[in-house]
Amino acid sequence: MNKYKIFQQLHVQQQPFLLPNAWDPLSARLLEQAGFAAIATTSWGMAQARGQQDGEQCSFAEFLNQLKPIVNAVSIPISVDIESGYSNDINTIFQHVLAVAKLGAVGINIEDSDKKTGKLRTQQQQIAILVAIKNILNRHGFSQLFINARTDCFLQTAELASTITRAQAYQTAGAESSCKYNGRR
Repeated sequence: MNKYKIFQQLHVQQQPFLLPNAWDPLSARLLEQAGFAAIATTSWGMAQARGQQDGEQCSFAEFLNQLKPIVNAVSIPISVDIESGYSNDINTIFQHVLAVAKLGAVGINIEDSDKKTGKLRTQQQQIAILVAIKNILNRHGFSQLFINARTDCFLQTAELASTITRAQAYQTAGAESSCKYNGRR
């Protein structure tokens, strides 16, 4: 069974799916050795390892250079936190996602907040981004890449109804799952 199918199945099993976060090759290997079936990266942890604050403080090229050894360090599925996509331009974001997929990641976590303004993207903007990501992945043979569309709506507005509406809209747009920000990355 390929890594994509394993990752998909972990999301629908009877027991809770624990997805621990790695920030460097050593933490990824240790989590794999501890018996986890899959791991994710943590934007906060990766930023701290660079000596920076969270929130896309480095270039995307620097992020990819840091990510590649993490992905290559393990044989289990890995999902990558790409924050808000390292851009506000749809074409740039979907190219970034494609680059992550080409490294061997089986999934991404993408947020709906704008790192420059600190505000939420409009729901329509984020839906357009998700649709563009799905289209580029399908065209390049990565249709199985798992997209977790995270909404920061509740964190910023404390409106549960808006948060649920966004999460449902993101799933309709092609995300395999959507979640609200829980205060941890």
